[in-house]
Amino acid sequence: MKYQKVILFFCFAIFSVNNLLAQEIKINFDRQTCQLNENINLRFEIPVKLEYKRDSIQKLDLNQFDKIGGPAESYSATTRDKKVISYQTTFSYLFKAITLGKQKLPQLSILYQGKIIKTPESYITVVNDPLVNVQAKFKDYRGGHLFNISLPTYMDKTSGINTYSAIEYKNIENNLFGTVMYETKENLALSGETYSSINDFCKTLIDDFFEKEEKEASQPVYFNKESVNFMEADVSYYDKERKQQFYYFIGVAETKSTFYTFISWVPIERKNTFKPDFQQILYSIKD
Repeated sequence: MKYQKVILFFCFAIFSVNNLLAQEIKINFDRQTCQLNENINLRFEIPVKLEYKRDSIQKLDLNQFDKIGGPAESYSATTRDKKVISYQTTFSYLFKAITLGKQKLPQLSILYQGKIIKTPESYITVVNDPLVNVQAKFKDYRGGHLFNISLPTYMDKTSGINTYSAIEYKNIENNLFGTVMYETKENLALSGETYSSINDFCKTLIDDFFEKEEKEASQPVYFNKESVNFMEADVSYYDKERKQQFYYFIGVAETKSTFYTFISWVPIERKNTFKPDFQQILYSIKD
């Protein structure tokens, strides 16, 4: 039976070609899903110009589809130095899926110099659910956020200080602790928060962090360093539970994509010893 089909195909095919560039018919279709009984358009691209008589050049395996229309033919040529160096023939068909599930798309075959050239197998998932957007395009996103900072060797990484922290550090001997938090500008925009500048971002930061606490805060200092906007502020307050005055270094860095908040603290009497290192941690940000 297989040989009879080939013989019949040979008898019906009458055409001539110009230099086939690749022994393959390319199928042009970029969807992965379609609805049951939905009309879909397939384009078969052949790297040659075909001259043929009506109903003489193609054999179509419908698989689990009905043919609704076609073929519509088109031709194109590639030239170099005013000479044609390649042709392409395109056949367009309209098909309708008739079976649910993963289905093989229709395949086109042509006869070329005594050989049958066929479309490679391609598949599509046929569904019967109007809520499925079968023409949806997909875009890749990267999860998480990567950045680098430098810490003094006497500090150790830790955890449990703040649930929103990306990095936390400590030095138990000196009762020193710190956290780094970040907010990407993309995420802020998605949540309806937009900031025109680092000044705008920092406006309520200190008040929010020390809510309901009696504190003394310096005026924020803003500056730019190596294309990064920075803000620094000194804050001190008395911790009634620990009965101790603490110094807080508040720093913010604004890069092209992200706002980073640095908060480091130590007993007030050690402020002058550790503030330079707190500043260096802030300046070390890279993303």
